[in-house]
Amino acid sequence: MKKTLSALLLTACVSINYPQNQHFDPNGNEIVFIEKDGCEHNDNIAYYSGWKVYYDPVEISKFPKEYQAFIFYHEIAHIRLNHRNLILAGSQKELNADCYAVKGLITELEFSDRELGVILKTAEADKKYSYERFKNLKSCIQDNLD
Repeated sequence: MKKTLSALLLTACVSINYPQNQHFDPNGNEIVFIEKDGCEHNDNIAYYSGWKVYYDPVEISKFPKEYQAFIFYHEIAHIRLNHRNLILAGSQKELNADCYAVKGLITELEFSDRELGVILKTAEADKKYSYERFKNLKSCIQDNLD
């Protein structure tokens, strides 16, 4: 049976699709998801610190549910891959987290070609997503579908 992400209706009347299954860091700590209005961390809509993922519910809700799942799995990837330092956009750690996220969405949530296509299309339109990173994401999706 296919696992699905459940929507959490927040008091701000936004719908967030965050991972419902448990995730753990390399030390066995459960990864937790914390709302934080106006994530001030480099203007990101989501970021991680330790085993916590902080996200801006208003900003993240502007994206399709498939892309929301990708954002959360991307942050989970940073934690699971033990990325400890400040991550710069376009760095190898960002590219690795993208691929790890794609693999998780396919293996854990059984994302379909259509759902992965929504992620790719949204990333392409996202002005914060560089062309190099987009090409890498596209390659990760293709590699995981073969």
